[in-house]
Amino acid sequence: MSDVQTRGPTMARGLLFLLVIFLSIVGIGIFILVQRGATAGVNVPSEVARPISVNVTPVRYSSELEIQEQYSGLVMARRSSSLGFEAGGRIAEISADIGDQVAEGQVLARLDTRSLNARLQASEAQISEAHASLQLAQATLDRQAFLVERDLLSGQSFDEAQTQLDAATARLAAAEAQADTLRVQIELSRIRAPFSGVITQRLADEGAIAAPGQSLLSLVEAGVMEARIGVPSDVASRLIVGEAYPMETNGQSYDVTLRAITGVIETTGRTVSAIFDVPADQGISPGAVARLSMLQQIDQPGFWIPVSAMTEANRGLWSVYAVIDGDDGRKHIEKRLVDIIHSEADRAFVRGALQDGDLFVMEGLQRLVPGVAVTPVLYTDTSAES
Repeated sequence: MSDVQTRGPTMARGLLFLLVIFLSIVGIGIFILVQRGATAGVNVPSEVARPISVNVTPVRYSSELEIQEQYSGLVMARRSSSLGFEAGGRIAEISADIGDQVAEGQVLARLDTRSLNARLQASEAQISEAHASLQLAQATLDRQAFLVERDLLSGQSFDEAQTQLDAATARLAAAEAQADTLRVQIELSRIRAPFSGVITQRLADEGAIAAPGQSLLSLVEAGVMEARIGVPSDVASRLIVGEAYPMETNGQSYDVTLRAITGVIETTGRTVSAIFDVPADQGISPGAVARLSMLQQIDQPGFWIPVSAMTEANRGLWSVYAVIDGDDGRKHIEKRLVDIIHSEADRAFVRGALQDGDLFVMEGLQRLVPGVAVTPVLYTDTSAES
């Protein structure tokens, strides 16, 4: 009875041990099968991956590049002035307003000159008095001279008469000088147009007290316009004074004549100012933006490529995806470096490790990697070619 009781637990433990071994073997087998299946799943796509369809176009080299460069500036009046009174005072009248056409010499404003006019009248009265005194002194001297010649009068009396004449002459000169000064002050109490033009600003009204030199009116010359364009120094060296050049303002194209080049490089934009005469019949207002067109020739070989065909590389270079023949008989992608010679909004003129006739991908670079198989489709749009 004791033997049976002893064998029972022993057999149970043996069966449990065999079950554990069996389950372990089954688990290991399943793991191996899963690993083999995963490995096969990774390798299969590379063997059966279909090529990606891409738009391509051939490289077309040019020995040189001609580009139309544009440089901007402003149209402005050749002459402009801020007008004010040299002397201060109360403003009596401003006869010009914004937009008025004025002629050279026209009175535009004046100060209250009543006190100056009164002083001028007093000075003119002094001139009249001095004239009378001078005439009397001259008549006295003439009589004295007559008497001296006949020894009827001493020489001292003659000298006194001469002195009185000199004093009367000096008083007259002083009175006339004072009157001239007052007339100048009255004239300076008026603002006259220094040239014909248009009033663009009015900064005061009647009754205000104007300080000496205070700007009251702004005047720009009418009909005589010029455009000041900042150009690089190498472009300025190609400009010829007196020659005509194409310019555009507000969508309107016209020819302008180069009048002068300053020859001084500005510190801000590192450009040289070129000054062009703008024809008066164009009706262009001061302050309009003018664009000068210049044809520039770059003697470097290269080819045009759309911006969508480039991706940024290292050290300031760019790369394109060229289509090459693979060892498996299919077409593949290869990265080639290029250097930008000239760029525009949607294309660039480049040079790099491509030969004339090589195919490169036009767009969709984000879905490609070097080495991937592709099916090239010739791009029919010729906008990227030179």
